[in-house]
Amino acid sequence: MVGDQNDGQRVGAHGDGRVPAFLLGAAERSLRPVRVSFSGNGPRKEVEQERAGSLTGHAVADDRCTIAERYPTRRMAVDHCPRWQRGIGGVASAAAVQVVPGRVALAGEGRVSCCRPSLTGSRRSLTILEKALGVRMETQLIVRVRERRRSCGLSQQQLAERAGISRQTLVAIEAGRLTPSVAVALRLARALGCAVEELFSFAEPPLLEAQLALSERWTVPIPSRVRLGRVGETFVAWPVRDDTGEAEGMIRERAGERVTVEPLVDPATLERSLVLAGCDPALAMLAAHLKRWHRDLRVVWVPLGSRTALQALARGWVHIAGTHLWDPDTGEFNLSEVRHQLVGRPVAVVTLSRWVEGLGLAPGNPKRIRSVGDLVKPGVSIVNRELGSGSRIVLDRFLAQEAIEPAMLRGYERELAGHRAVAEAVANGLADAGPIVYPVARAHGLDFVPLLEERYDLVVPLSVLDWSPVRDLLELLTSRPVRRELEASGYAVQESGTIVATFGQR
Repeated sequence: MVGDQNDGQRVGAHGDGRVPAFLLGAAERSLRPVRVSFSGNGPRKEVEQERAGSLTGHAVADDRCTIAERYPTRRMAVDHCPRWQRGIGGVASAAAVQVVPGRVALAGEGRVSCCRPSLTGSRRSLTILEKALGVRMETQLIVRVRERRRSCGLSQQQLAERAGISRQTLVAIEAGRLTPSVAVALRLARALGCAVEELFSFAEPPLLEAQLALSERWTVPIPSRVRLGRVGETFVAWPVRDDTGEAEGMIRERAGERVTVEPLVDPATLERSLVLAGCDPALAMLAAHLKRWHRDLRVVWVPLGSRTALQALARGWVHIAGTHLWDPDTGEFNLSEVRHQLVGRPVAVVTLSRWVEGLGLAPGNPKRIRSVGDLVKPGVSIVNRELGSGSRIVLDRFLAQEAIEPAMLRGYERELAGHRAVAEAVANGLADAGPIVYPVARAHGLDFVPLLEERYDLVVPLSVLDWSPVRDLLELLTSRPVRRELEASGYAVQESGTIVATFGQR
């Protein structure tokens, strides 16, 4: 697979470069190989890419390849495969290296050397394409065969004969240069009179210390899944409120607002994170577009109400906050709240879009609700948004204009976090109405009573305004494809990308 090697040995138990079954879960064994050749002024070499489940692939290079040149390559025509087209540095020594799609970065002109352990154990002279692949080899297979053999008083030749393998294979396994197949591991364990786990085990995963966001508001069980991102010099953990939501880590210990987190992703990817907070589902769409531009960027969207998002920005827990807070006294959107929450913070306020706030109603509007006043009719129940959300402010103001006390509404105290939660409650018959924005009501097939057109803004600290992911995110707001997608979802985009105001000095 990878060119002629001096001793004919391959990385992996199968002699073909595949990650051995010993390293794979049952769901990860049916892999689809894709082979890409690298050619240049030096020897030819190949990298095989395998994709399935959480195992995203590996690269294998041969022992003789010590080329320090940059190889021109072509892009692999496979969905979600890494961007090899930027070129790769050379590699010396055989190595099995985990690859994360989209994590291959420019390696420069030279070799990338390091002594990190690989998946197959510690190798003092190992040279890994760590920088080129953009991943850290944090997972180490600990091999205790040599120690067990010596405690049993066996020579390498004696153990090899008992296990039915060659002495050369045993030497490679003990040195961590070769990962055994399941069959070989079982034969070694039987020959040494122990369990496989006593001979081979994975090192404990790396742990991170992080700030637990909004720890005073949420009950967080241990363990608990969290979104995880780096903001400035601090890792921030956000509890996942949706069982099906994406997570980057698992809380293992908690001491007040500080938590110890086990990463569920390569820790290197957390170093380059963009954390967005806000209730607008369009933030998820923007995050998806942004990740296509920045394959090495991890975008974390935290769904929060507008006021809570601004508070998170003020505490340094997010990079950007989205808000739609209406000031009924002035008719102004967002600016007065930004001044209040971010006193002295240099920020820019940039419009994402306009939308219509109103009441989401059960499909067909069986209760004939045509205004806020109809919410007090007998048999009508609602769900509400949490205190501090833009939708709650609008509903409360319109109730006050109709001289309706909250206690007169059945279900007013039933608070849900996020527009989608309200839409799902109404769509599933748990309530007849709820405060919601038109794009979300439309997406869930709800009837809709409009109340107020609002402006949804992004609040961006001036300190990150020139950071390329933030700059590209704001440029997306003026791009035709993104605007068309927003319009198709029910947003008004004429002002998208407009800087409404700036506060403070850079």
